[in-house]
Amino acid sequence: MRLLYLTRTYTLHDARWLRVLAEQGLELGFLPLQQVNDQDFARAHPTVELLVSPGLPEGAETAQLDGAEPHVRGLCKAWSPDVILAGPLTDAGYLAVHIDSDRTLLMSWAFDVLHEPGNRAGARERLQVALHRGRHLFTDCQALADQCQALAGRKYANVCVLPWGLAAGDKPVPRTGRRQQLGDEGAKVIIYTRGFEPVHQSLAVIEAFCRAHAQDCTLRLWLAGSGGMRDQVEKLVDASGLRPVVRFLGQLDQSELAGCLVEADAYLTYSLSDGSSLSLLQAMHAGLSCIVSDLPGNREWVTPRGGWLVPLGEPEALARAIVEGGRLSAEAQAGIAAHNRLQVNQRADLAANLPRLLRTLHAVAGPARPAAAEPLSLAL
Repeated sequence: MRLLYLTRTYTLHDARWLRVLAEQGLELGFLPLQQVNDQDFARAHPTVELLVSPGLPEGAETAQLDGAEPHVRGLCKAWSPDVILAGPLTDAGYLAVHIDSDRTLLMSWAFDVLHEPGNRAGARERLQVALHRGRHLFTDCQALADQCQALAGRKYANVCVLPWGLAAGDKPVPRTGRRQQLGDEGAKVIIYTRGFEPVHQSLAVIEAFCRAHAQDCTLRLWLAGSGGMRDQVEKLVDASGLRPVVRFLGQLDQSELAGCLVEADAYLTYSLSDGSSLSLLQAMHAGLSCIVSDLPGNREWVTPRGGWLVPLGEPEALARAIVEGGRLSAEAQAGIAAHNRLQVNQRADLAANLPRLLRTLHAVAGPARPAAAEPLSLAL
């Protein structure tokens, strides 16, 4: 099968999916809407054909996407894929459904449905076009699949709900000695692994941790990630007097991240949107109690037996959860660890779940090619 992977840019998630799909023997083409480094990509994915990007800027608007449509359409025609796997929906999906909606599997990234429509110009309209014209859907949680079909006003011909679950490289590794290196032996470590971006509410995390630390001075916060708000986060940490107890670990590779997770006591995220978050699944597999935003996607994984669901906009509740997460007894922590590991092992093993995606791809490919699609337009 020839699969064209059409996406916004080249992220860790993209790299991971390309590796997984290549291992299945698929013939892959990769078409990012934003420019990527050709040499770095070729080294990482020697069997994947990198197609010529239209070179769109970050945050491309509707007019820019419309202008790139002939370029993308021409590449699709020349490369002749059996299936186009396209997401996020607000740009890659929007283009793909105009080019070949019958053979496009829309791949939602959660933020494209839950966050971008209210925070990026034209995103809501483009999402509606993608969902109304699309026929096939791939999401990482049931709540997101239900919302997409509700917005579309109909059921899709094929729907694959598949957590972007754990592969061998995502699973915990032996302890790295990070606690000893940082002088945090004996402390209660809360780890945050999301980016410093508005959608992840990293400033709210710092504010809540400040309140929690005032109640329990043994708490420590490890921040593993990067992003455009890092300077603001550092300034807030300094202004709050937290520099001695907050560790900026930077952007970690998967093995380093797994090593840090198994040394922490609890995992923390307060994102505004999430499907089945890969970082949450990694934390659960590492046996951590999990403090997460009370969102439909998180409810599919986190229960009172495994952590805390904290309503958005309630910093005191988030601070209380952090304190409680740091005060768990060894017996309670062991029970949570066993519960969370069992959930992930039963439901989020990528190798076990991948056949569902492959069956969906074959169903979307179908036996025959459709007629050419109509020209690009925002009209539904």
